[in-house]
Amino acid sequence: MYLLSAHNTAKGYRQIVEDTGIDLRRKAAPPPPKPVVRLVGPGPRDREIKRLKAELVEMSMRLNRMLAWTRETEERYGVNCDVKGGQRVAIIEMRICRALKVEVADVRSNRRTRKTAFARQAIMYWSRRLTDLSYPVIARLTGGRDHSSIIHGVTVYPEKRAAMGRTLRLLR
Repeated sequence: MYLLSAHNTAKGYRQIVEDTGIDLRRKAAPPPPKPVVRLVGPGPRDREIKRLKAELVEMSMRLNRMLAWTRETEERYGVNCDVKGGQRVAIIEMRICRALKVEVADVRSNRRTRKTAFARQAIMYWSRRLTDLSYPVIARLTGGRDHSSIIHGVTVYPEKRAAMGRTLRLLR
């Protein structure tokens, strides 16, 4: 704040007028400057908002695709993906069936052909090895079997692989 007194010189008064824009010798303060309106295209902030909206739409679409895939997996293979590891067992099942050229429906059925039984035992073995699921949970996820069938499949699969000339490390 400036104090006007007898000690202030004319030069000091001019400095006050320049700093504040107010001349005390005038009756009213000068009107504020009129705002300058410029018509300019979208600025960087608008482009950023547009980019973020597009990214949000893309993430929403990905989430919808993932949910649809989960629902499809549950319906097609009868897997309850809410069970911890259930989705992982479904993936193991799909990959083994694709590798051994067996239908998932055949593996889940009561068919006992050599090819189907071997694929079923492989699914049991790798489900036990790659997940922390118990035998009863794996049994439920692989077609509603008994847990003793899973124990048998887990022990027999490495022996069959060894007979084929391909060995596996011991399970746990």
